[in-house]
Amino acid sequence: MPVMAAQFLLLMVALDKFWFGPVGRHLDARDKELRDKLASVKDNSAEVSKLQDAAEKELAAARAAAQKEIAAAKAELNKERDARLGAEKKKIDAALEKDLAALAAEKEKTFSNLDSQVDKLAEDIIGRLLPKGIKA
Repeated sequence: MPVMAAQFLLLMVALDKFWFGPVGRHLDARDKELRDKLASVKDNSAEVSKLQDAAEKELAAARAAAQKEIAAAKAELNKERDARLGAEKKKIDAALEKDLAALAAEKEKTFSNLDSQVDKLAEDIIGRLLPKGIKA
């Protein structure tokens, strides 16, 4: 029995020295590493928050700049559109004036032709209605 006790003690010392000691040290090192990483992540959360705020500010500035550029482009396009519309309106107004003048001239010509035809018709009607010796 004393030999078994000595073997048991020897086995206990050997296991502690070669098995449980290294495994315990490994577990302690792993635990320390995980705790350090967790602490660094907690410390980085403030930095991440700062970076996120900076990114949001940059994004807002970029959006504002883009909106400004869009507004400038719209203003330029509106200006160009108004200029083109004005030019086309002038062309159309000039063509309309020309056509109205042509219609007025044609109307005047038609009325003058109509007046001469009315005079001829009136003389013809009077000539048929009145006897030949009487003048109107």
